[in-house]
Amino acid sequence: EAWGIGATFSQYLTKRTPFFTDVQRDYAIFPEDVRNEWSAGGFVTWAPIRGKAAFYPLAVIHMRLYVKAGAGVLRTTTDLHPAGDVGLGIQFLFLHYFALTVELEDQMYVETYATRDEFKNQFLVRAGITFLIPVL
Repeated sequence: EAWGIGATFSQYLTKRTPFFTDVQRDYAIFPEDVRNEWSAGGFVTWAPIRGKAAFYPLAVIHMRLYVKAGAGVLRTTTDLHPAGDVGLGIQFLFLHYFALTVELEDQMYVETYATRDEFKNQFLVRAGITFLIPVL
């Protein structure tokens, strides 16, 4: 139970606002409007710390602290980019197959602009529901 593998898909909800257009026009900055659209990939986790919290008399909730590393693709408004990520998270297991997950992730990729390539390093905070499927 210390090691795990998984897959992820994230949809980014971004849009260009009138304020962004005004600032871009008035100050001649952000010449290229590149926004994330979605990302997908796989990852491995290692959970060196596990424990439980008792909410007497209601329940005992099992927790696991894990580190994560993975690779995948990120779609921006310009193209698909290979991406890598590393992270740290905690899972609160409510059932053997169901958990609430909160994680901090650093997503890295190279964006291609008209005049240059630029390394992007995005810090994400994620929260979600995880379904665990035991394989052995």
